[in-house]
Parts: sequence; structure tokens; C-alpha cells
Amino acid sequence: MDFTILVNSLGLIGLAIVNFLSSSILPIPSEPAILVATNFYSLELVFIFTMIGAMLGSILNYYIGYTGIRKLFFNLFDRNKKQERAAKAWIEKYGLWSLFLVQWIPIIGDPLMIAIGAVKVDFRKFLIFLFFAEALKAVIVIYLGTILFSLI
Repeated sequence: MDFTILVNSLGLIGLAIVNFLSSSILPIPSEPAILVATNFYSLELVFIFTMIGAMLGSILNYYIGYTGIRKLFFNLFDRNKKQERAAKAWIEKYGLWSLFLVQWIPIIGDPLMIAIGAVKVDFRKFLIFLFFAEALKAVIVIYLGTILFSLI
């Protein structure tokens, strides 16, 4: 499914929804929706709505891991326990700095956010690292969108 349709039909709310889904439950890319939005909305609004959706989606995954209901979601969405173990090992090796890298790796980010919650990483630290990691990704994708649409 082409999730840029949500941006075309719902505007900035659709952009936030795509980023929420991308950061939480569904392994869908948010970048195409962000790129499309940069052509229609101010860069500041694209940044704000991208951040709202991405932060809320990642916080949901953290909560799932923290409360222990991750098993329900792993079974419901047929997640692999190997992914969860790999995510925990990643956290132990790289810590919260790994958030800056996993934003760019499809499918791995979701289990990592759940694992961060599962190992009970301090929520305030998580939010700080998450905010800067999401902001960096959003700024880069928005910047690429402005370059792309300036060439057209």
C-alpha cells in the first residue's frame, strides 16, 4: 500500500499517522510521506508533524516493552524472538546511542524500542535520545525533500 495517500488525503495529520505507524506497529517506510509533504507544506510543519507521529509511535513500543505486553504484540504480529534478543544485545553493546542508527534500518527499530522498554531504560533518558535521533532523521529527510523538489 502506498502510504503517501494518507498525506495527500489527510494532510499533516496523515503525515503524523504514517510516522506513528512507521515508528510503532507496521514496518512501513515514513520517508516517502515526508518527502511528499515537503512539497506541499512548510518545512516547520512537516518537521513538527513528523516528530509528533514518530515520537508517539516509539513511545508506544517502549511502553509495550516496559509493561511486558510485548509477547502479545510479538505473537499478534508474528515477530521473531531472535529479533528481540538481537535488539537487547544491541542495547547492551551500543546503549541509547543506537537510536541514532536504527532510525535508518527498517524493521530493526521496532523491536529495539520494545527491548529498550523491556530492559527498563530510564524513560527520560530514552525520550532525550529519541527526540534528537528522530529530529536528526527528520531534518535530513526534509532537507533531501527540498533538494529533490528543487530539481523538478
